[in-house]
Amino acid sequence: IAPQSIDEVFEIVQWYTVHWEIEIFFKVLKSGCGIEKIQFEAVNRLANYIALFCVFAWKVLYLTRLGETCGHLPASLSFTEIEWRLAYAKARLQKPPTDVPSLQEIIDCITKLGGHLNRKHDDPPGPKTFWKGLIKLHDMCIGFLIAQEFNLNC
Repeated sequence: IAPQSIDEVFEIVQWYTVHWEIEIFFKVLKSGCGIEKIQFEAVNRLANYIALFCVFAWKVLYLTRLGETCGHLPASLSFTEIEWRLAYAKARLQKPPTDVPSLQEIIDCITKLGGHLNRKHDDPPGPKTFWKGLIKLHDMCIGFLIAQEFNLNC
């Protein structure tokens, strides 16, 4: 059925845009989180696993889009101080600033951790690069907190 008015055309485009975001969400869930590879003996364990990783997939997409639209906001709105400081230090190989950097600066640092080279003609990083970087950042944070807990001077 063909659209009958310009308003119907706009509505179809809006639905298509939402559809595409849902497709990307499931790509993150399947490829990034590997939910299709997981095998549990009990259905409730699988449901809990999927629920947990739905939150992760949502966070990846949310932060990717937030960086695109509101990258000027402070990184502290979405990341803990430990997260943004470690991401900055690792990606830029320098001491993080005392003032909170922008959300986009930290997202750029995280995508660099995920393998984005940010060369002149590179496409902008997508959710896959971001989730890879976010996983690395998570591991770094765990290592940092363990070192703090046991008073390791690394």
